[in-house]
Amino acid sequence: MDIIKVLIVDDSKLICSILENIINHDNKLKVVGIANNPFEANNLIAKNNPDVITLDLEMPKMNGVDFLEKMNKFHPIPTIIVSGHTTKTAQSTFKCLSLGAFDVILKPNTTTNSSWESVGELLITEIKSAYQCNLNTLMQTVNHQDDIQINANNQQPIISNGDYDFIAIGTSTGGVSALHALLSQLPKGIPGIVIVQHIPKQFSKSFAESLNSKLHFEVVEGKEGTLIETNKIIIAPGNQHMRIKKKGHQYFCNLLSTYELVNGHMPSVEVLFNSCEPYAKKVISVILTGMGCDGAKAMTSLKKAGSHTIVQDKESSLVWGMPGSVVKLNGACEILPISKIPNSIVNKSSKNKQ
Repeated sequence: MDIIKVLIVDDSKLICSILENIINHDNKLKVVGIANNPFEANNLIAKNNPDVITLDLEMPKMNGVDFLEKMNKFHPIPTIIVSGHTTKTAQSTFKCLSLGAFDVILKPNTTTNSSWESVGELLITEIKSAYQCNLNTLMQTVNHQDDIQINANNQQPIISNGDYDFIAIGTSTGGVSALHALLSQLPKGIPGIVIVQHIPKQFSKSFAESLNSKLHFEVVEGKEGTLIETNKIIIAPGNQHMRIKKKGHQYFCNLLSTYELVNGHMPSVEVLFNSCEPYAKKVISVILTGMGCDGAKAMTSLKKAGSHTIVQDKESSLVWGMPGSVVKLNGACEILPISKIPNSIVNKSSKNKQ
């Protein structure tokens, strides 16, 4: 692997110093510039041509969202959001992710070495993955984000034939944009949807609220006992595993009280999909773009048990880790670009299949 050139953009000189030490500690990475505001960043981009950018959201002169939007029009570069958490930054974070930001990392509340240790390990992994991400997909996300609109045909409800009771979706890096592209094209009358999106716990509720404001479905953060119903989308909370259970004819969410990571994540797609196996013939399971292999083994088991399994193809995925892992295990019934997954779901859920 070539040396990865990183540009740090943050108005705090202390944070810049911490990030620089973390990044330069890895011999495959090199900080080629530090900018305390977006205008300095523009000059350093032209001068040093960085491979990856770390970006704070709240800065003087121009905020991170406006900078990312302007930069992407001329020179899209994989960008990792490294910021604190407030209600304002939560909204800005989802805007950046929808604009093609690679991922988000939360700054610790303190600047001690111990508090930054785990963050540093994650940052190194994210930078290396961002460097290898699908730039074509990144550019398509940037260029077509404004084109994604609620499908005019989705006002016509589908008629369920009872073959599938609900839809389970797992995703990680690149998932915010992919989910919006998918969900915005689904019609009313679609079976209930449960989603695990790898995201910091501080953001899962805001993510559900963001989707709820954009879609014609009810979108909520999952709670213990939340019912899975037609036209409802449930987002797993960012600090708990979510499982599906059934009582009588009613499916509902069960949140685990244990707090152990599975495949390095909580919530985990593996946990969600494993809980769906008793109802495999009644669930459409989907894995979208994301790093790692979370959910791959469970999806393969779901396929063997009768679930219709769909994974996003490599060309349209920002990172083909999770979907690719399913394909390697022969766990996918269909491998589709994100633009064709809604139609597949509708066909499987409709009375008059095409």
